[in-house]
Amino acid sequence: MPIDEFDDKDLRKELIKLMATVIEINTTVKHIQKQVDDNSEMTKSFYALTSNVDKLATTLDNSAKQTQADVNSFRESVKRMGERIEKLETEPAHKWKTLITQVVQLAVAAGFGYLVSIFIK
Repeated sequence: MPIDEFDDKDLRKELIKLMATVIEINTTVKHIQKQVDDNSEMTKSFYALTSNVDKLATTLDNSAKQTQADVNSFRESVKRMGERIEKLETEPAHKWKTLITQVVQLAVAAGFGYLVSIFIK
């Protein structure tokens, strides 16, 4: 209906409807703005969380590498200790073997000396 066909009462009704629509639009815009602000905060929190997870992953990776290095060092220490223990365990046997060899050599020398003394008489 053309505007010149409206009377004052109809214009007021249309104006009230328009004002109600403007208020509704303002309310919707404020609600949308609040959602945008909330989403912005969530996005910032998400990026902060992602950054912290990245730092944690880096720390865990470094920790795993250090742990592996410690384990390798420990294995090397255990290996060296095993070699030292084996050396310590074999040392008395070597001494006994040397002693027995010398006793046998002494007995053979004494026997040889005895035989020589019998032939010399």
